[in-house]
Amino acid sequence: QTPRPIPSELINSLRYADGCLYWTEPKQGRSLARPVGTPIHGYQKVRWEGKHWSVHRIIWEMHNGYTELVIDHINRNSQDNRIENLRAITFVENLRNRSPRGEVIRHALKGGRKFRRNAGVQWKDRDSRWEVTFKGRYIGSSKSLLDAWAIRKSREATYF
Repeated sequence: QTPRPIPSELINSLRYADGCLYWTEPKQGRSLARPVGTPIHGYQKVRWEGKHWSVHRIIWEMHNGYTELVIDHINRNSQDNRIENLRAITFVENLRNRSPRGEVIRHALKGGRKFRRNAGVQWKDRDSRWEVTFKGRYIGSSKSLLDAWAIRKSREATYF
């Protein structure tokens, strides 16, 4: 699906600084000192006139104008929206940039840790521990991510 251009009114109401966007005009509920954006599915989004707009796409358009290409995070960290970490690439190039299946990808997100699905290691807030599963079965847990991943890898070695 082709991305829609960012409305010029939205671009003009924001300023860019060090990978973050800030409102330029005070309105009810807006802080001029706090970066805008709410994490939705791993990406920072801005709500404007009833629609959500990706912060990384807004930043790209502020600096380079509209493009139909995918705006990619070079270092794979979807929270790092510095302009030097963004590039416009094709959908196929973006697919090639993904991590190998099953590799754990850690992002520093507000409120927790995010891992690639089906990796077999998940953070459980209620236990404050890393839970390890293999083929859908619980194997164990650990307070240390490295220990949990080692448990997962040792179980894989037993089966393959």
